[in-house]
Amino acid sequence: MNCPNCGAPIPPTASFCPNCGCDLRQQPVSVGIPGRQAAPVGNDSSGRPADPRGTAPRRPQGFEEATTAGGPHRDDRQSDQGGHQRSKLSGGAKTAIVVAVLMLVLVSLGFVLLFTSLVGNVSLRATQSTHPVTFVVSILDYDDESSRIPVHITGTDIHGDEVDRTIFLAHSGVDVELLKGRYHAEVLGSPISSSGMIYEVPTTTIDFTLGDDLEPGEGYRMPSSLSFVFRSIDAQNMTDDKIADALSWARKDEEAGLDVGKLEAAAKARQQSGLEEQSAEPEPEPQEPPATPEDQQPVEEQPQEEQPQDNPEPSAE
Repeated sequence: MNCPNCGAPIPPTASFCPNCGCDLRQQPVSVGIPGRQAAPVGNDSSGRPADPRGTAPRRPQGFEEATTAGGPHRDDRQSDQGGHQRSKLSGGAKTAIVVAVLMLVLVSLGFVLLFTSLVGNVSLRATQSTHPVTFVVSILDYDDESSRIPVHITGTDIHGDEVDRTIFLAHSGVDVELLKGRYHAEVLGSPISSSGMIYEVPTTTIDFTLGDDLEPGEGYRMPSSLSFVFRSIDAQNMTDDKIADALSWARKDEEAGLDVGKLEAAAKARQQSGLEEQSAEPEPEPQEPPATPEDQQPVEEQPQEEQPQDNPEPSAE
């Protein structure tokens, strides 16, 4: 059934249209296609046939207030508002979930970046950190006033860069700072002691490695098996060339701030004392050279006289 006023479907037992509030008790209703009004039946109050195009029947008094104060329209609006609020709640929940996921991703990414940064800093520090290296030297009559020992260091560091340095070994403590890598060290010249002593230059080459087992900044001391051993030169064998070579290295070591003239005087005095000792030694007596076979005269053999032998007399029986 449909309302004759608005064409909305209505229940068969309804007295008023739930959509427009039309009084259905005095109005014909249509059955069939919604929206098409049924032809009015009967006459109007004047006795004339009712006009199907007439005005809509008057709504009962109080219907408008009922519909606006809590009727069907309000229920529809409340239903619509409830659905809209549920939509809003659903959208807010989705937004909260998205924000939470993004925050989790950002926090995780921050931890990853922090860890990577820490690992990178440790690795960078390990590769850029130098290590104090101390050499072991065996030398006689050597003190802080002696000239320092020149050493040539070559090799390759951890970055693959070639190393070629000339250093002077400290009298005590650290001799050189090096990055991790593989190196070779050899002595270039003799030092001069404060007493004027010079030394034979060791021909030993020391090969050593600063490996990953070293902590950043950790020192490395050569084992006793890898040491430079110096043997002093006797005063009688101190030549001018050997003294000049030792003095040239002492002059190149400007950082030491030594009095090279004093070292030179000490070396010359030692050399002179050696010469004097050598001249003061008594000359050995000349020895006659051994005689040669040509110088030896043959010795004539003298004949020996035969001595008569006493024959024992036969004994008488």
